[in-house]
Amino acid sequence: MRLAKGGTAGRKLRRRIAAIAIGGALLLAFPAVAEPLQKPHGGEIILTVSGAIANTNGDGGAFFDLALLKSLPVRVLVTETPWTKGRHEFTGVPLEALVAAVGASGKTITAYALNDYSVDLPVEDGKRHGALVVYLFDGQPMLPSDRGPLWIVYPFSDRKETRSETFYQRAVWNLYAMTVR
Repeated sequence: MRLAKGGTAGRKLRRRIAAIAIGGALLLAFPAVAEPLQKPHGGEIILTVSGAIANTNGDGGAFFDLALLKSLPVRVLVTETPWTKGRHEFTGVPLEALVAAVGASGKTITAYALNDYSVDLPVEDGKRHGALVVYLFDGQPMLPSDRGPLWIVYPFSDRKETRSETFYQRAVWNLYAMTVR
């Protein structure tokens, strides 16, 4: 399209195009206001995410029951772990999808287990290393006596870089809370 150099119509059109371009740049520079998460579906809260998050569904945090976790994207991973014999099927939410759902803006997650164990892991572990927040082990829900209700699992069989003490320490079972920093 050719714009007229002179005249009122040409100036108005150039101003509108400039305003649209500036508005688009502002939308890219400043993310949209975060939408709140759905409320848990009435089940027992099994995961609380707090800290540097934009999307909450309760008192300053994101609270998940099993049904709400299952409403997020699902991935199935078949892998061996140092704590189980043979390959097993793990079903859960990709860590990347979970941090996106809560609008995480930090770089580190502190993951907390029911037995008072905690560990820091990079938010990037979801995208970079395929970490999964697992809620089914071989198709069955996990009890606290079986490393449940949640377990952070990495694709140990498929990604050589995850077969190290660093990633074994990040594979938190009995997971119940995360704080994003």
